[in-house]
Amino acid sequence: MDIINNSPYALYNGNADKGKNFYLAVSSKSSSNEVIWAKDYAYPGETHFFTNNNIASSVRGDIDANFVTPVLNLVEAFEYTDDRNGALKTKTATGDYIYYNNPEELFAHKDARLYGTVIYSGADFAGTKITYQAGVRYKEGGVWKTMTAIPGTSDSKFGGIITSKDGPTTSNDMYVNKTGFNIRKFIDENKDASTRGRGSDIWFVRFRYAEFLLIAAEAGLELGKPQAELTGYVNKIRARAGIQALTTISLNDIIKERRVEFAFEDHRYWDLKRLRIAHEIWNGSADNYNAVHYALFPYKIYAPGDPNDGKWVFEKQKSSHTLYPRNFKYQNYYNFIDQNWINNNPKLVRNPYQ
Repeated sequence: MDIINNSPYALYNGNADKGKNFYLAVSSKSSSNEVIWAKDYAYPGETHFFTNNNIASSVRGDIDANFVTPVLNLVEAFEYTDDRNGALKTKTATGDYIYYNNPEELFAHKDARLYGTVIYSGADFAGTKITYQAGVRYKEGGVWKTMTAIPGTSDSKFGGIITSKDGPTTSNDMYVNKTGFNIRKFIDENKDASTRGRGSDIWFVRFRYAEFLLIAAEAGLELGKPQAELTGYVNKIRARAGIQALTTISLNDIIKERRVEFAFEDHRYWDLKRLRIAHEIWNGSADNYNAVHYALFPYKIYAPGDPNDGKWVFEKQKSSHTLYPRNFKYQNYYNFIDQNWINNNPKLVRNPYQ
């Protein structure tokens, strides 16, 4: 396709660190040759408060933080470099905890786009290491117990921090992390940008070169184009993310690729709606992983003399602040046709479910 092969735009690959490269590709105005259309801002004339609202607690410049935090479901949609199943390995097949030397070890060998999209435990942001710690697991009388506290609490009895500033917790307190992750994409690394009086001028991307490639792959699939052509488009994106190339492409592959590539760019809802699969993904069932929001709660082990002392375990759990599974009903596919429109044109027919 001429628009792809001869475009002045391209996938950004200006940073050797693939995770940081992806963050810069989308969130940096000065370095990216990938963004085609964006809603732009310029300090001091026009700013927004996405950073102020959603920054992690430990690096915030004001009282606000954690208005929107990523769920575990999204994090597990990012593959491993050698495994297409992105489920985090927190327990053995028999249900025992897997112990990690440090929290970031859990996320080793993940799709680099995860780092550029989400702040996870042990990752850095703006030069600061972000540590999510929900509590401490300790032994008392030979029995394992769990201690939690309000964010920022320490106790020398348990070796230091009980619950970190960044949580997560199940409390109802405002500005406290509830899922164990924060958004990185579109979050400004300039600390002043997280203050109420200033705001950020990071742009919001509407269309970029990567979407050219995935549109071409999806259209080609519908038209029956050769698999080699389709994988060529998608594998350019996957190579930038540092994950394995695909030899064949299905519609599900493209849906999954769009989910992780364009997370927080306002594509996911519309993708599932236009493909008429939203009611299957978000079917309202409490037994459907895709319909229920999950969180990840990290715990540090305090057990002097035990070989796992100082290590980390992780608990996957349903988000305490999403009471019901997401339920996309058939009528959500249709817009409302106002009676005044029909009065002006009686030939109009109401949409189903009106």
